[in-house]
Amino acid sequence: MIGIGNRIHHYRKKNELTITALAEYSGLSRSYLSNLEKNKVVNPSINVLKN
Repeated sequence: MIGIGNRIHHYRKKNELTITALAEYSGLSRSYLSNLEKNKVVNPSINVLKN
């Protein structure tokens, strides 16, 4: 099963976005996105996933 962090990373790379660009676009911090991609955030909220 592919985790949410792996999906975010794949989407970001596929669309040639830096983590900084995705952070600006989504309104989330770079460190939070990095932790999501590394699967360090286990249960992101629905609001985060909607962004």
